[in-house]
Amino acid sequence: MKKLLKLALGCIFALMMASQAWAGSGAYSSTTVGPTVYSKNYNYTSTFYPVGSFPVGSKISNVQYSYSTSYRPSGFEAWLCWDSTLTDCYNITYSQNGSTTYFNTKTPNHSFVLVHRVLGTGTLSPPVYGNSDQIIVTFTY
Repeated sequence: MKKLLKLALGCIFALMMASQAWAGSGAYSSTTVGPTVYSKNYNYTSTFYPVGSFPVGSKISNVQYSYSTSYRPSGFEAWLCWDSTLTDCYNITYSQNGSTTYFNTKTPNHSFVLVHRVLGTGTLSPPVYGNSDQIIVTFTY
């Protein structure tokens, strides 16, 4: 009985070790030039494209972001969105540099979109110019 128990525990341990050998992680960095905002109450976008290939079953575990603009007028908003549909977005207005787990469990092979807008009506003079922006997407598989 003890030998059978040892054999069973040995097999379970071996299977656990083998399953861990397949687990992994990766990351990519993507840059874009932020959009220029000319008019209020309109979404201006720029796209971060995924870099590389991703194993089947990959899921995002963290997204680090950094963006800057020429200035930030009253009513300025910034959003980081997963995919170009702009339906799954994280508000990054108040933190130009940071990281988020908001996109956890999403697949890393979709584009991210940076959205800038200024609430209100009318045009901006001067416009808000976007600068070089970056995301670093960490994923597991």
